[in-house]
Amino acid sequence: MSRTRTLIIVVTVLGSLGGLGVLFSERVDAALQAREQAAKPVELEPPRVRTEPLERHRLEAKVSFTGTLRAVRRVEVIPEIPGRIEDVMVNVGDHVEPGQLLAIIEHRSLKLAQNQAKANRSAAAASLDRARLEVETAERELERVRSLANRGAASQAELDRSQSAVDTARAMLRSAQSQHLGAKAAAGLSSDSLDDSRILSPLAGTVTRRDIDMGTRVTPGVSAFEIQDIDELELVGAVTAKDFARLAIGQTVEITVDARPGETFEGTVKTMSPSLDPVTRRATIEITVNNQAHHLLPNQFADATVVVEQREGVLAVHRDALAVTPEGSDVFTVREGFAARAHAKLGPPEGEWVPVLEGLAEGDPVVVAGHAELRDGLAVVVTDGGQAP
Repeated sequence: MSRTRTLIIVVTVLGSLGGLGVLFSERVDAALQAREQAAKPVELEPPRVRTEPLERHRLEAKVSFTGTLRAVRRVEVIPEIPGRIEDVMVNVGDHVEPGQLLAIIEHRSLKLAQNQAKANRSAAAASLDRARLEVETAERELERVRSLANRGAASQAELDRSQSAVDTARAMLRSAQSQHLGAKAAAGLSSDSLDDSRILSPLAGTVTRRDIDMGTRVTPGVSAFEIQDIDELELVGAVTAKDFARLAIGQTVEITVDARPGETFEGTVKTMSPSLDPVTRRATIEITVNNQAHHLLPNQFADATVVVEQREGVLAVHRDALAVTPEGSDVFTVREGFAARAHAKLGPPEGEWVPVLEGLAEGDPVVVAGHAELRDGLAVVVTDGGQAP
C-alpha cells in the first residue's frame, strides 16, 4: 500500500513537470516568432498627393496698407461771443446747409446795446450835418467880409474874426466826422455781436457731435458742434519708400472695411507726401473715397490695395504649392510615380501666385497637396484626378 501511494505521487509530479515544459516551450516559440516579425522591414503605403498642370496666369503686383478714414471737409463750430444757450435747433445726425441756424445765445442785452449804438450813430450823423452847415455859413460870412474889406467897408479885425469863425467851424466839423465814424463803427460792432449770438453752420454736412444744450454757458474758443461732410472721405495711411515709388497720383484704389465684409469701395490716390516720417520712415498717402451712400464712417480703419502692375500669361504656381526645403522654397513634380524636386527658380510672390522663372515648363504636373513630407525619389500615389506622366 505504501509503495503504491509513492508511485502515484511520483507519476503526478512527473506529469506536472511535463505540462510546465510544454507551456514554456510554447512561450519561447511565440517570443521567437515576434522577434522575427519585428526584424522584417515594414512596408509603408506611399503617400497620396494631388497634382495640377502648371499654367499661365494674370499676375497683379499690389501695394497694400491700412489707414484711417476721415471727412475731407470737417469743422469745429466755435461760438464768437460768451453767453448762455437760449435754443438749439439741430441734433447729431442732422444734415445742415451753409448758413443754417444751429443755436442761439441769449442776446437781450446785445439787442439793447445795438439799439443804443444805432441811436448814438443817428445823433452823431445829426451833429455832423450841423457842423457841415456851420462851416458853410462861416465860409460865406468870410467871403462877404473879405469883399467888404477889399472895398474898405470892413476892418481887419472883422476879417480876422470871420477867418477865426471859419477855422473853428472846420475844427468842429472834423470832430463831428470822427464822432460819426466812431458811432458808426460801434453800431457795426454791436450788430456783429448780435449776429454772433446766432451760431450758424459754415458748410453743408452732417452734425457729428453736439457739445451744448439749452442753458449751457459757452465761451469763445470752446467747440459747440462738429460738422463733417461725409459724402466724400479720405483714407490716410503710410507706405514704405519702396512702395511709395510704385504709387502715383490718380491711381485707382480698392478699399475694404471689417464692418462690411464682402464689400469693396473705390478710391483714388489724391496726395503723396514727398518726405518720409523721421520716426517710422514711411510716407503719408491720402486717398479720396466717394461715400454718397454713407456706408463708410469717419475714423474707421480701412484696408487699401493699389494694383501697380499687371502681367499676362505668366507661368506661376499657387503659394500653397510651395514646399519648404533647407535651401528655401521649391516645388515638387511627379515623374513615373515618384516625387521629384523641381529645383525651380521662383520670383517674388504676387498675391496668391508665385512666378516660375526656370526649372518647369507649362503643363508639368505640380504637387499642390500632400507635399509637406515629400523628398526626391519617394514613391507617391496621385489622387483626385491629378496627373503623373
